[in-house]
Amino acid sequence: TREHAVRTDAQKHLANYAPTFVQTVLMYAVSPQEPWRLRWDLLVLVLVIYSSIIVPYDAAFRPDKDPANLDQLVDAAFYADIVLNFWTGFDKGYEIVLDKGEIVRNYVTGWFLIDFVATVQWDSIVGWFDDDLGASIGVKMLALIKIFRLARASRLIDRLTANWTTHSGYIEAGKFFMYVAIVGHLLACFFFLWPVLMSGELEPADGRLASGY
Repeated sequence: TREHAVRTDAQKHLANYAPTFVQTVLMYAVSPQEPWRLRWDLLVLVLVIYSSIIVPYDAAFRPDKDPANLDQLVDAAFYADIVLNFWTGFDKGYEIVLDKGEIVRNYVTGWFLIDFVATVQWDSIVGWFDDDLGASIGVKMLALIKIFRLARASRLIDRLTANWTTHSGYIEAGKFFMYVAIVGHLLACFFFLWPVLMSGELEPADGRLASGY
């Protein structure tokens, strides 16, 4: 019938088009200097700084806090960034490489493992398998692995400032002071958290979670 013939032609067209579309998507690569890619990098940099502040604070002062919707969105953004990195070229210093094979090889042998480990919610994974173990303070401290997201900061800043005419010394000084401020915050949270870890309790005995900061 005519309807059957039309349906058959559509199926043939889809069968011929689908492999081409998939191949195009898999071989696609975007320059790290594309405006929309730079805007995404700026967003991820803000989320890196947010995570570097909130994650140690929650571990020290709010270890029983349930993940908020915002935290889940932040985690989703880091997963999306990992995927996007497989489609983003990289700067060799004298050229931007857009060859897909080199992009994948460069990322997998470089920053992929650190990005992946710092993105996964390891404490939640343990809690899925064992509720009692997931509630222990030791497992909850696995959330601190997310601090390694800070490793993204230097790469993101370098990409964002690649075309700036500002002297590189000012940029490096800005990165240095940012790291100093974040490390100071981490140390403050750790000094408050250490007695709690040693006592094995989720909260200090006097219940004054915010008084030490």
